[in-house]
Amino acid sequence: MNYLEATIERPQKAASALRLGVRAHDFGRMPADELAARIAAGGFSCVQLALNKAVAGMDLRAGDLKAELAQQIGGAFARHGVGIEVLGCYVNPIHPDLKTRANFSRITCGLRAILAAASWPWKAVR
Repeated sequence: MNYLEATIERPQKAASALRLGVRAHDFGRMPADELAARIAAGGFSCVQLALNKAVAGMDLRAGDLKAELAQQIGGAFARHGVGIEVLGCYVNPIHPDLKTRANFSRITCGLRAILAAASWPWKAVR
């Protein structure tokens, strides 16, 4: 039994406006489909997804997240009825080093482009 299993009382899915989410990486680092299945089995309906922390095999840098990979990961969560409500992006947008700040700009432009794509599965889950 892991920490989450020992300390969190599982919510029951009910017809309610309240959606309870978790940080996906608190369930471990594993393939997206397995991760989404575990989160759904725990009774949670949405997540904060920090790809490099939660999805096995991810070591993404600025510009690495392409639409095909995003659709693959988003699809895994959608199949299990788990919405991706927050994309974790741990950067400092006011970093004093201009190169570091420029890198942040490339990351956010990539995320904006993907979020704008109509094929993102979590738009349908909401």
